Amino acid sequence: MPPVPRVTPHPGNDYYVNILTHSIQRQSNPLLGQALEAAGFLGPFTFAKAEQVAAGNAPGEGPIVGGVTKATSDLGGINAIGDFFNRLTEGNTWLRVGEVVAGLIILYIGLNAVMRGTPVEGAVQTATKNAKRAVEVAGIPK
Repeated sequence: MPPVPRVTPHPGNDYYVNILTHSIQRQSNPLLGQALEAAGFLGPFTFAKAEQVAAGNAPGEGPIVGGVTKATSDLGGINAIGDFFNRLTEGNTWLRVGEVVAGLIILYIGLNAVMRGTPVEGAVQTATKNAKRAVEVAGIPK
């Protein structure tokens, strides 16, 4: 297999690093750079700094890349279990769980309001009634 060609650097701070794949992405458009950051890329960096971050040994930071150490970025086995329980104690985890629950409640309320009095509601009620009747006939305790 031929070697991968190197990216030719240019002056500027518009290189972004994906910490999962350790790839470097050049992006000069500030809006697209923000999109890369939202997608999990780190940056913007100079080309030399981006290469160091992609290699996982940014100068002065040891093996830390974007707040994630190399040891925890490739979690496996017992370390993954410990990381899971550590994340349970973080406030951001519970904030996201609350956002998901609130979103599901809002979705349920909205669908319930929209479907009320429609043929869909009638079909759901018919299916529910038939399922209850089937449970009674089968003698399954509630």
